[in-house]
Amino acid sequence: MNKLVDGEEYNEEIRTMLDRLLAQPEFGLKDRQIDEIIDAIKDWIDTDENTTGYGAESNYYESLDSPYQAKNAPFDCIEELLMVKGITKEIFYGTKDKPSLAKYVTADSEGLININTAPKIVLRSLSDDISSELADRLDEYRMEKSHDVSGNQWYKQVPGMENITINQNLITVKSTYFKIVSTGKISNMSRTVTGIVATGDQAQVAIIKWRQD
Repeated sequence: MNKLVDGEEYNEEIRTMLDRLLAQPEFGLKDRQIDEIIDAIKDWIDTDENTTGYGAESNYYESLDSPYQAKNAPFDCIEELLMVKGITKEIFYGTKDKPSLAKYVTADSEGLININTAPKIVLRSLSDDISSELADRLDEYRMEKSHDVSGNQWYKQVPGMENITINQNLITVKSTYFKIVSTGKISNMSRTVTGIVATGDQAQVAIIKWRQD
């Protein structure tokens, strides 16, 4: 999510991908809602107080019943989205009939989509030409031929994808950030710790952050 902004301006490649994701029919969002959410996310991250389109800066948030300021800095955790104009609890957590946006976005990556593991709804956000049917085929291929997905171009081996080009600046086939959830129990007591770790060269692992729920 933090890669949406480059300096004070949009990273247009990420903006387009986020727009496609929010426009997926599962979320049921209208075009105006999508524009408002994306502009407001940009304003939350960028360092200025200039409102972008349908977005919001501190003057909007300070007018709320429980006022606060725009962060004007990158997200530390994805739950901060709940403070952004246009992001309701229903959008963030999902409902009985609609998926949770929080399942498909992160504040803890370099902005690349691992096409070997990404959910199908995220695969569809990589190109206007990737339909639900093609996303199903991509998913089937990577499960059945896991030995043949080591390069960024494997998707072109999938029937129907031969002439579709995915922006190589958006994808990878290697994940370096992982979420770990661990729960310990003693008698009737339990504690859950959630951590984000990053892997590096020579099997090095670094703890990025953690919290106890």
